[in-house]
Formats: sequence, structure tokens, C-alpha cells
Amino acid sequence: MAAHFRINHNNSTRTMNSRKLNTPATTESTQSNLAAGNSRRPRIRKTVIQDTFIREARVNYLHCDHAMFKINSPADVANFVRSILTDNSREHFVALYLNGQHQVAAYSIVSIGTANQAPVAPREVFQRAVLTGAISIVVAHNHPSESTVPSHDDRAVTTRLREAGELLGIKILDHVIVANSAFFSMKEYDGWS
Repeated sequence: MAAHFRINHNNSTRTMNSRKLNTPATTESTQSNLAAGNSRRPRIRKTVIQDTFIREARVNYLHCDHAMFKINSPADVANFVRSILTDNSREHFVALYLNGQHQVAAYSIVSIGTANQAPVAPREVFQRAVLTGAISIVVAHNHPSESTVPSHDDRAVTTRLREAGELLGIKILDHVIVANSAFFSMKEYDGWS
């Protein structure tokens, strides 16, 4: 599939296929003037290329007058997640997008899974982080079984998210497993720096 670009030459605009962009920057007449020995400098055309995106994302920031929820500990994360989850019969993977003061600027239920898993991809977590302008992220998910012991998949997802966060410069602060009466912080247990 070829990309299409808009080329602007001397206020005249034409659309061309990206495969045809290898045209010279000078005209044929200026090239013939140079070949005939004319000392006039050729006029160089400035080429302006504008990209057209098929799919655009837009974020509207709303001003809020109420105090934002601040995350100071894994207990705060567990309380916040419990307040937004209405169905605890399936696993829900939640991302809390924090501003510079560790206040929840936005949150997203990234994935709703089955009774024992909720698949998640770093793309889904970090796309929303970039769109909301998050400085850092706390992720959490519930365990309907009431066990707060992390599975092998929980640890693997956490590792992938932390690596992606390091690459993008958006740090994953913690991954909290939430049950009705208990929670488990992977950061505290594993001793993240």
C-alpha cells in the first residue's frame, strides 16, 4: 500500500504517489541553462511534504474542581480499584495514569478477562498513557479467587510493562493484585527500585 503525499511547488499543489517522489529539485530549463554555460544560479524549489493520517486520536482535557485522588501507597491503589470495579466475578486489568504529583489524572479498564486471566498488551496500556500525558502508571488487577499470590503470567506481564515503560520514559510504579479484603504489591514484595 503506497502512501500519498501532498507536494507544494510555488503555490501550485498536486498530489502524487510516494513512489514518484524521486524527481529532481531543479527544472529542465535551469538544467539546460547550466549546460549552455549561463552563469545564472538555478532557482531551487522548496518541496513541502504534508503527511495525511487516516486515523487520528483526540483527547479533550476537562477541568475538574474536585480534589483528585492521590496515590501514596498500594492500599490507596487497592481502594481505588475496588471503588471502580462493579463485577468481581472476572479479572479486570486496570491502569491508573498519574500526573507529576501522583494524582490519578485518568484510569482505564484495559482488559476484562475470565475467572482466572485478563490478557493485556503493553500497546493498550501505553497508548492511553501517551494520550493522557501521564508521567507514571500504576497497574492493578483483581483476583476473583480471593488469592493475592501472583501467577507466572502476572509476573511476565509486569516485566513486559516495566520494560516498555523504561523505553517510553513512562515508569510503572507498581502492579497491585486486589482481592475483596486483601492486596499484594509486586513492587514491595520484589523490591523494585
